[in-house]
Amino acid sequence: MTQRIFFSELKTKASSVDSLIFKEAICRTLVEEMYEYMGKLRNIEVQGPKTFLPILAMKIATAGAMILGLHHQRYFTTSAQVLLEALTFADQPEGFDVLCELVMFGQLSNPQQIIAVSESFWQALLNWSAQHGYSIECSTAIPW
Repeated sequence: MTQRIFFSELKTKASSVDSLIFKEAICRTLVEEMYEYMGKLRNIEVQGPKTFLPILAMKIATAGAMILGLHHQRYFTTSAQVLLEALTFADQPEGFDVLCELVMFGQLSNPQQIIAVSESFWQALLNWSAQHGYSIECSTAIPW
């Protein structure tokens, strides 16, 4: 009975968090996770090794799910359900479902397909982010 009360209180506290904190977390995830993953994907496309692409696809899909969870201010029940639960959200970038299906069903043997699906999702994620006001700004100019 004590666990039930704890999780009920935790759920109430989580849903009362200021939406600006969610927005900041989304922007940080876009920069700190997604930009890094897409940079790695593009480097692999040029230099290899393509053997890391399946792992990278899983990371991109999971980070995308985290962004969607933050956007919808929803928690996931377990890490095993993250992608499946994220797919139920009504508002998601185009191509997220395709990427998740590749990952969930282990269809990760074709490097060109992984790259194409990830790039397509990335472009849609950038558009989706802009539509929702998740801007990515640098605080200082790049010196070159």
